[in-house]
Amino acid sequence: MVSWKLKCPKCGLEIENMYRHRCPVCGAPLNLSVKDLDWKAGSVMGEGRTPLVEKRLDGKTVLFKLEYLNPSGSFKDRGTSINIHIAKLLGYDCIVEDSSGNAGISAALYGAYTSMRTKIIVPRNTPPGKKKIIRSLGAQLIQAKTRKAAAELAETMADECYYIAHAWNPFFTLGLQSIAYEIASKGYVGVPIIAPASTGGLIYAIYKGFLDYANRTPRIIAAQGSSNPWLAEAVGGTVEKGESKLADALVYEDPPRKDEAIRAVEKSGGTAVAVNDRSIKRALKELWHMGFPVEPSSAAAYAVYKKVAGKRIEGPAIIVLTGTGYKYLDIL
Repeated sequence: MVSWKLKCPKCGLEIENMYRHRCPVCGAPLNLSVKDLDWKAGSVMGEGRTPLVEKRLDGKTVLFKLEYLNPSGSFKDRGTSINIHIAKLLGYDCIVEDSSGNAGISAALYGAYTSMRTKIIVPRNTPPGKKKIIRSLGAQLIQAKTRKAAAELAETMADECYYIAHAWNPFFTLGLQSIAYEIASKGYVGVPIIAPASTGGLIYAIYKGFLDYANRTPRIIAAQGSSNPWLAEAVGGTVEKGESKLADALVYEDPPRKDEAIRAVEKSGGTAVAVNDRSIKRALKELWHMGFPVEPSSAAAYAVYKKVAGKRIEGPAIIVLTGTGYKYLDIL
């Protein structure tokens, strides 16, 4: 018997064996407080268990976690799969998601595989390649003016369809924690980790995953684009001058779990660095030439490594490469 309890950290409301993407009383994000639910139970297409490969760069060891090898080409599959599992348990035949691309592609892919009706709402400025993939997977693509407008529209559909709401969803966080489980199980508990931060959900999930698995966490360094450096500014990190239009997947207005992401960086002894398009382009080219065909937002993590490796990282480091670059072939 699968069971769970969602609890609001703000007002204390508890919800058992139901799903809400936010607290119906105060609107705060909910946490998964009690569960009989292993993230592996939600495995749909063999997502996760991605390679952790080693390279020697400038005399230092760098380990790359290849999340772009998940079925849809991004780490979002870990969270999507467990939500498909919950949606099926609750009797839904339809899912809806708002996304700038990767979460939408993931939901479209898993919706197609599990025969769920799927609605994906994206900002109009989403790269054409991502929109073509979503349509090709049979999902209904709806375009909104902004990222915020897309989320607001998706929320109005939450009664009809299971709203995955990756920025809010506590089950999504549970799925993403498996990245930390996999790294920790290989003995890399104390190795600094650099990962992209958009909503901050991945940063929080890595932190929580290490605490759950090993009761301690490595230093977490968040990589952002200089056009939207909310986390870097909050923790006193570094923000490069200039824009980061290439890192479209790292843009999110007022993330609901931003306080949790800030706390994760600070408690881990880490930092956050926001890089511009010039740094991202250079890092992207180097990664492709190393054999890692990633998207610009993933390259931001490597760009950040190049900025901090000599100053703040003495030994090896782990870089999470979150998404494939093949969906960007029209601009690469």
